[in-house]
Amino acid sequence: MDSVKVALHKPNESNDWYQIELMCYVGADRILDKKVIKASTTLSTVNGDSIGYTSAQFRLNENFNEMYDKYNELDKVYISLRGYTHKSNIRIENSYLEIKDSNLIYSDSCQTKYKITQEAGLKFTLTDKCNIYMASILQNGIYQNVIIRERQRTRWIWGGEGQDSQIDLEIVEDYNSVNQHVRKFSAKADKIEIKGNLITAVQYGCCAGEDTYQLYNTSTLSKIMEYNTTLYHLRIPNSNIEGFIGYQPKYRENRDGIIGTLSLTDGEVVIHSINFITKEKQKFSDILRYVPDMEFISINSQDKVLDDKKSIDLWSKNYSKTNKDLTDFRFLVHLIDESTGKKYTQALTFSQGRVNGNQSREINISID
Repeated sequence: MDSVKVALHKPNESNDWYQIELMCYVGADRILDKKVIKASTTLSTVNGDSIGYTSAQFRLNENFNEMYDKYNELDKVYISLRGYTHKSNIRIENSYLEIKDSNLIYSDSCQTKYKITQEAGLKFTLTDKCNIYMASILQNGIYQNVIIRERQRTRWIWGGEGQDSQIDLEIVEDYNSVNQHVRKFSAKADKIEIKGNLITAVQYGCCAGEDTYQLYNTSTLSKIMEYNTTLYHLRIPNSNIEGFIGYQPKYRENRDGIIGTLSLTDGEVVIHSINFITKEKQKFSDILRYVPDMEFISINSQDKVLDDKKSIDLWSKNYSKTNKDLTDFRFLVHLIDESTGKKYTQALTFSQGRVNGNQSREINISID
């Protein structure tokens, strides 16, 4: 490799040396007393590709006693190294002063407008909100910063509950370049959040109803799945692979006997879609149509379920590069009969890419 990207700090104007910072991975056995990197240690990316080595011992910035409670079980460790290099070793497209003064820096402005109108004796508030901010998104396994230009238009009737809301996004990539790339996204939503490989659009519940969410992929901008209220999280340490589980109740009007659907995604595709069904009319009518209590249960002693039981760290899959490793755990769904209070607990075992031994993408599970 002839070059590597580093964090470049402002140079000292009195000399020709730059302070740099490099984030990378090293073997855990190459660290002495959790403080010093051994000489001749290979530095690598999260995918294991070499980006260089240490020519001498190097002191670390991190306190590993705080960062890694299972340090001795790791094969590799994420580290940060700081040092100095001569300007002749730095290849940059623009100098610090050129960037500072350049019109390549992204700039924009917007206004928020309010209007009160009256139709057929009813008053409405029309809002046109504008916001500009930066987000970090995951594309092709690499995080990159983008500029988000958000416009939200709402229509709210005075004295009413809920509102009509439309959010339009412009996602500006390569914003500090003359070759900016802008992608557009729109959704019926009251709020949008962008993080990693997910765009999360929420519509607030009306009249005691639950909030509903739609997940979209940041690369394709395509819809992945829907869920209500809470998203459960699977994390694989030292990896960009993540998993998300959401539940969406089904209305009693559906004729397939489906009470609700549980979906597992990696942020790109739905890996499993699990329908809970019953053939008993009374049970179908009486089971609550809200998100039930749910929880993770670890199978492997290396894995750790967080205290709220809504997240699990799959340490047994450390450094994974595939979504096939979003497996080997249990997930409990506690459905409740509204008339009797009886609990119908559904125990799902995700093992070797299967759910309760079924490898199909869409699965029907009877609660009878």
